[in-house]
Amino acid sequence: GANALSRRMIAHASAGSITNAYGKGAVTATGSAASGLIGLLAGGTVTNSYWSTVSTGFSDGVGSMTGGSVVGGGGLDATQALLSSSYVGFDFTPGTGVWKNYDTDTTPLLTAWLTNLTITVNDAPISHVYNGSGWMDGVSNLTYSDPNAPTSGWLFGSARYNTGKNVGTYTDLVGIYSTQHGYNITFVNNGNLQVTPKNIEVTATGINKVYDSTTLVNLTFGATGIIGQDDISFTGTGNTVNKNVGVGKAVNVTGITAQGEDAGNYSFSTTAQTTADITKRSIEVFAQGVDRVYNGLTLVDVTLDSDGLVSGDSVSFTGVGNTLDKNVGKGKSVAVTNISGSGTDIGNYEYNTTAETWVDITKKLLDVGAQGVNRTYDGTTTVGVTYAPVGLIDGDDVTVTGGTGTMATKNAGEDKSVVVSGYTASGVDLGNYEYNEATEATVDISKRELTVSGQATSRTYN
Repeated sequence: GANALSRRMIAHASAGSITNAYGKGAVTATGSAASGLIGLLAGGTVTNSYWSTVSTGFSDGVGSMTGGSVVGGGGLDATQALLSSSYVGFDFTPGTGVWKNYDTDTTPLLTAWLTNLTITVNDAPISHVYNGSGWMDGVSNLTYSDPNAPTSGWLFGSARYNTGKNVGTYTDLVGIYSTQHGYNITFVNNGNLQVTPKNIEVTATGINKVYDSTTLVNLTFGATGIIGQDDISFTGTGNTVNKNVGVGKAVNVTGITAQGEDAGNYSFSTTAQTTADITKRSIEVFAQGVDRVYNGLTLVDVTLDSDGLVSGDSVSFTGVGNTLDKNVGKGKSVAVTNISGSGTDIGNYEYNTTAETWVDITKKLLDVGAQGVNRTYDGTTTVGVTYAPVGLIDGDDVTVTGGTGTMATKNAGEDKSVVVSGYTASGVDLGNYEYNEATEATVDISKRELTVSGQATSRTYN
C-alpha cells in the first residue's frame, strides 16, 4: 500500500509494495522477526518508509528478510521524527497534500483523517530589532473558520511567527497544531513580522608599520553590540593623509563591510577614525670608490646608494672617502665617513653614516725633460745634463740624476743635439710615478778663446 500510518508492526509482507509508510506504535513482540516496521519481509518492495526508533524501541525496520527489497526510508530519532524534511517522498503540499506535519510538534498525520480549519490572523504588522533569538511573542487577534474549534480539544499551543532569528519580513505562522483526527490548519495572515537590523558601533585599530611609501595602513576591527557568539567580522581600508613617518598619525577608515553568517543582521557606519605609527625604514647605504690616478692625497671620490629605498622615492647620499695613505695600490681600502642623505623623502629613512669600500690608485705619468749644460769647447763629445720632471706633485720626494750626454761631434755650435742615457730616478714617492725615458737634449758649445804670442828671431841683414 501507499501512504500508510501504522501504530503496530506489520507482521508479514510477501508481495506488492509498501510506499511512504510511517510506524510509530510501541512494539511488544520479541524474537528475530520483531522490528520497528515489518516483522518478516518475504517479497515485494518497501520504499521511503520510516519508523520511530524511540516509540517502537527498535533500530531495525525489518526483523527478518527472506525476499523483497527496501529502498530509502529508515529509523528516526525523537528530533528527526518531528520534521517533515526527514520524510523523503511524502506529499506535504499545504492544503492538498496527503500528509500534514506540524514541524517540531507532531509526527506526520494523514490529512484524510483531519478536518480543514482556516485560522485568520488580524494583528497589525509587528516590527522588532534583531535580538539573536527571534520574535517569541505570539499573535492573539485570531478568527476561526469553525467557531467551535478553540474549545474542541483538538487544538494545542499558541500562534506565533516562524521567524528563525534573522533580519527579514515574515508571514509564516506556527505554534497552533493538532493531532490525528483533529484539524488540518491553514493560516491566513493579514499582517507580518519585520525583523530589522541591530545597529552596532564598529571600531578600527591601525596597525603600526614601517615606512613603505604608501598611505595604506592595515587594520583590526572590533564592534560593540554584537549578540552572543554571532558570526560576523569586518574589513575596510585605512589611509593616512600622507605617506610620511609620524607618531599617532590620523587614519581615515572607509569602505567598512561585514562578513559572516550573521552579518546581514546588523547595521553600522561604513567609516571610522583611528591612528597608527609609521616608523622610519632602516636601510644600508653602500659605497663604491671611484678609481683614479695618484694625486698625492688620500681623498677618494665615492658613489653612494642603497637597495633598500622604496621605488620612486627622492633620496640621494653623499659622503667622504679616504684611503689609509696616499700611495698607489690596487683594491685599497677606503673608509667612508660623514654619510648624509638629502631629497624629499629622506626623513622617512634611517641609515648608516659610515661604510667601507675599495679603490684602485694607478701611477701618475712623469714627463722627464733633459737639458744639456752649455759649455766651452773642450775637445770632447761629452756634456753635462740636467733634468726637469714635469707633473711631479708639489712636496713629493722624487729626483732624477746621473746619466750621460753625448754629442755627435766635439765641435762648437748652438743647439747641438745630445743623446741622453743612463740617468736614474729616486726618492720616497718614486713608486707613485711612471716616467718616460728622455733620450734627447740640446746644448750650446761656445768657441774656446786662444791667446797668440810671438818671439822675434835675430838674423843678418839681407
